[in-house]
Amino acid sequence: MSITLQNLIEEQEKLSKELIQLENQIYEMETAYLNETANTGNVVVGFEGFLTNKGVKTQALLGGKRPKCNPRDRIFSLSSITSQAVTSLEDEIGFLSLR
Repeated sequence: MSITLQNLIEEQEKLSKELIQLENQIYEMETAYLNETANTGNVVVGFEGFLTNKGVKTQALLGGKRPKCNPRDRIFSLSSITSQAVTSLEDEIGFLSLR
């Protein structure tokens, strides 16, 4: 194997690892955002909960528990076909129509 080809393969592996790290970071930040704003609203589902204080009442009724974020609300993670959000959604529904 030539040195150039070996360098290219190493660079590809490095970039693949960086992509995985970035996708994981996006996933974690998106999870935090969706969980923190689940009761009041956010840019994905709207801000009706914030305007009506419905979210605060719902949280009080649930004993302070926040609802789990919907996997389909992950607009950033789902924009990458290789992210863990896409993989978990594929597992949930059996396929993905983007492919």
